[in-house]
Amino acid sequence: MPYGDGDGMDKQQNKGRTIKIKLNGEPERGKDSVIPFTSWEENAAREAAASAEREKEEFQWILPDDEGDVYEEDPKVIVQKKEKKKGFSFPSDTKGVQDRLFPIKQFLFTVIVAVVLGISFGFIALNVISNDDMPAAAMPADGGTDPGVEPAPSQSGEKPSPAAIPSEAGKIATYVVQNGKFSSRVSAEEVAGELKNSGYAAVVKEEGGAFFVYGGVGFSKEETSALSKVLQEKQVEAWGGKQTEWPVSGTGNSSEALKKAAGSLSAISFQVISGGKPEADQIKAASDGINRVKEDSALKKNLLSAAKQLSMDSSSASGWKAQQFILDGLNAGK
Repeated sequence: MPYGDGDGMDKQQNKGRTIKIKLNGEPERGKDSVIPFTSWEENAAREAAASAEREKEEFQWILPDDEGDVYEEDPKVIVQKKEKKKGFSFPSDTKGVQDRLFPIKQFLFTVIVAVVLGISFGFIALNVISNDDMPAAAMPADGGTDPGVEPAPSQSGEKPSPAAIPSEAGKIATYVVQNGKFSSRVSAEEVAGELKNSGYAAVVKEEGGAFFVYGGVGFSKEETSALSKVLQEKQVEAWGGKQTEWPVSGTGNSSEALKKAAGSLSAISFQVISGGKPEADQIKAASDGINRVKEDSALKKNLLSAAKQLSMDSSSASGWKAQQFILDGLNAGK
């Protein structure tokens, strides 16, 4: 068999080395893939060259000693330094102490000023209220005497006789014991009710737009001053010696007769309140004078009740009841 040239032999050798792959027993369609075969020396040389290239690319990692240093050097990472909490300590210098004490002094000064102003406004408000809804001042009005001051006896040792009180027509002028002055009738009635419940006498009389509480009546300043002292000893506020007038109905003769009888009975009631014993003839004379008045009136009726009360009982409580009858009779003509 004749031999060709060398190139033809190489092609035959390469052709004989081609491997064909069949899938599911059928040959693969499409372009035949040629897998080249290399020798062991060629594979070893390629792996050595690839490993040399990897060694050049690799580098050593150096772990930092302190993680915080890496963050601080890296400009992209912002780390806030933690501040250590320190305990509070007072500075030793005197100026610092004065600065701390200044707010305390200012606070104390503010509190003191507020307390003083509060007390001052409280007293002012109390005085304003007292002028309207509280009892009148301790100084009696209309020429009254000081509380608890008894009249001076005459040189002969006799008690002074009651001074005559001028009265207008249709009115009876008397002295009274004042227990309070109020701007409203309701407040005055409350005080009068308390006095009555305690066993004393009391009426409410309106004068000049104000409401007065009177707890006793007499026809002399000395008599009402002494009567107010009796109330003061019982812890009751009272000021004697004030003069007032009571309107009455009837003719002049009847008014004078009732006025005389009221004067006698008020003196007898004060005597009984002070612990004295009245004479029966005095009570009978007052009753006879009242009965001679033909005109009926509330004053006449109450004076007869006072005379009857004094004739039946001579105790201190009976004297206050007689005072109540006399006050009610005088106040009925308002």
